[in-house]
Amino acid sequence: AARTNDVAAAMAPRLAMLPPLLLPLLLLSADVGLCLTLAATSRITPVRSLNWIDSAPAQAVESRTFCSLRRAQRCTSTCCSAAADFNEIGKLPFEPVPELGPAETIFVICAGLKYNNWPRLDAGIERLYHYLTPRGRVALAPTPPKSGLQGGVTLDYFLENAGSAALGSLLMCSHFKLVGDLTITPGAETRGRLATQMVEVINEPDDAMLTALVTAPRSHHEAILDAVRRGVPPPELPVPVTPVPRRAWYVFSLEEERRPPYQGCWLLKEMFPMQKTKLQILNEGGEEFDGPDVD
Repeated sequence: AARTNDVAAAMAPRLAMLPPLLLPLLLLSADVGLCLTLAATSRITPVRSLNWIDSAPAQAVESRTFCSLRRAQRCTSTCCSAAADFNEIGKLPFEPVPELGPAETIFVICAGLKYNNWPRLDAGIERLYHYLTPRGRVALAPTPPKSGLQGGVTLDYFLENAGSAALGSLLMCSHFKLVGDLTITPGAETRGRLATQMVEVINEPDDAMLTALVTAPRSHHEAILDAVRRGVPPPELPVPVTPVPRRAWYVFSLEEERRPPYQGCWLLKEMFPMQKTKLQILNEGGEEFDGPDVD
């Protein structure tokens, strides 16, 4: 009995985050295993644009961030198995500190983007903004030029316009890990040390199914509930096609800052993908001929 109570206590917060119409569906299915499995594996937290979250209206508003891969509706399903993990994510520094080495800095950035809406909406992207160099901010959120110059990027502008392939993959991803060796280049007179590290990002297909289920319209939930009551197959769940790859690799480039206010801290310069673009692939097919150019 004590074991059952412990399981019920652990599952209750997760079940409470499911859409209301899905709860009777689980009960009517008379499949306790399905109920516990869904609650234990989904770890669904309040996500963007879900109006059924009455207890947290501030979390229900649509996020201001739309990356270039249009993943604004992606669910925050994660690999986290305990609420304590989310509390640890909330303790990650929002701004660079000298105590963090380059590998730790990359981990903080990636973990923040994976749990983007914890402890508040778009907290991970806000953290990314603070860890970027000024040029890195412009690269992710280019500002309109004024008098021929490109000025600084404000936080609000970054939240509205930031986008890249790496950002699209890391936002609420399933897994990420640092692979290979960290490479550090000595500093010079004009700059601090440089560091590069490859990061592997994985987005599981089952996350897309959970996203489609949670973000489906109320009418679809009602149709599923009606099908279960009548004992007929439920309607098909349309899973949106996403350009986000299931597995991708990115190289993080960092620089050690020499000037205040982040003196001695590692800042992110860029995140560039290892996968070649279509233009790069087409350029590989070009041919070079010996001899002088002719008209």
